[in-house]
This record gives sequence, structure tokens and C-alpha cells, in this order.
Amino acid sequence: MSKLLIVEDNDKTRILMQKVLAYFKHEVVLAADAQEALTIMKSQQDIDLIVTDLLMPHMSGEDFIRLIRAEEQYKKIPIIVVSTEATRLVGNKDVQAIVQKPFLPSELNQTIVKALAQRPAAT
Repeated sequence: MSKLLIVEDNDKTRILMQKVLAYFKHEVVLAADAQEALTIMKSQQDIDLIVTDLLMPHMSGEDFIRLIRAEEQYKKIPIIVVSTEATRLVGNKDVQAIVQKPFLPSELNQTIVKALAQRPAAT
């Protein structure tokens, strides 16, 4: 079972993603914003993949991505952006995939499975 960190400020969307991903047998950890996600990442070193929104209060998803990619221990964690603004990150090498909102549950799961399969091996 993969452990996913979902970073989403909208309560309904966050809960929907949790239910969808739990249905597909993923372990899900939730964060309401990037600051909370950073705190979780420091205390839970076993996150396999991050799913983040872009438009969030306090710190944008883009700033969150830049911040974690600057840390050596997080460089190999795949990141999927799920956002209404996701297309602006097309070609960004720090992001493994983008999913445009609204999304189909199966599309999100397939994107996650593919990103997990392609992640670099732990060293």
C-alpha cells in the first residue's frame, strides 16, 4: 500500500480525494495547506507520493513544490498537481503529472499508479 500526502485547501475536495484514494487501497494523509504538509513531511518520513493543489492560502502549490525539491530527502518523491490551474505547470520537471480539476476518480488513481511505478529507486 502506498502512502500519499494530499495537500488541498478545499475541505470537500480533500475529503473526496481521501475517499477515492482509500477505495483504490492507498493510505492517505491529509493537509489543508502547504505549511501543514511540511510539518507532516518532517514527522512522517514514509510518504511515497504527494498530490497538491496550486491555489492555496499562505503558500502556493508552486512555492511548496520549489521548497520541497530544494530538500535532498524529498527530491525523489513524485509530485502530482491536481488543480484548475494545473496546465500552467506543463513541462515542469519537478512535477511527475498534472490532473485538471474536475477529474475522474479513475484518472487520478491511474496517474498516481503510473507515477509510483516510475519513481526512482531509493538509495
